Amino acid sequence: MKKIALIGMVLCMILGSTGCTANKDITTSNRSVNSSGKEEDAIEVDNQENEADTVEVDNKENDENDEEKGFRYEEVQDKIKDYMDKLSNGLTNMALGNEEDPLCIRSHIGTIDLASTEGNEVKQYTNQNGEVLRYSISQFGELGSINYEYYKLSEELTYITELQSVYSYPINLGYDIDVLRTTFKEYIVMDNEIYCIDNCEEKLVEYEREDSAVPFRSFEDLNKSFVENEE
Repeated sequence: MKKIALIGMVLCMILGSTGCTANKDITTSNRSVNSSGKEEDAIEVDNQENEADTVEVDNKENDENDEEKGFRYEEVQDKIKDYMDKLSNGLTNMALGNEEDPLCIRSHIGTIDLASTEGNEVKQYTNQNGEVLRYSISQFGELGSINYEYYKLSEELTYITELQSVYSYPINLGYDIDVLRTTFKEYIVMDNEIYCIDNCEEKLVEYEREDSAVPFRSFEDLNKSFVENEE
């Protein structure tokens, strides 16, 4: 009987030791899993921080590139607003017939050398000194029209808008023109380089296509092409 009791005690000790070992293994395993999870979280946080740093660096580089080129989105917008305010005053004086006012602007209707199936119409706007301030160019086609507005913000900057209209049907059908849809774009030209104005991202995007986005890039070229209609 003593032997049986002794054997039972030994078995209990062995089983108890095995259970403790198993529990230790489970605890160690859980610690490993938790440690692994923490490492993955730390790696994910590091990646997010690195991505944020990369974006910030890219934005700084873009801003620095804009400054090197001598312009920024905000500065261009300020110049456009100031110019439009002055132009509006001049056009108001023209509409009121105040031709003697120094701010009065005169308009001249003519044509330019520009391919168009249904012709084109051009308006040139000058100040009292004969300086050209604006061109309004309309190209007409069977299925739509394009209107370009050129504004001379300064000797360095030319602001251009493009409004393209698509008709519901060809105008040669004889019905009244019905515009199906329109698209509007803005450009700025500096040193003969053209940039798209992205108002959603609030930045200037260099136009990389080989063909020109607009028919003319400078007032000099427009002045050479413009022919005023005879009265």
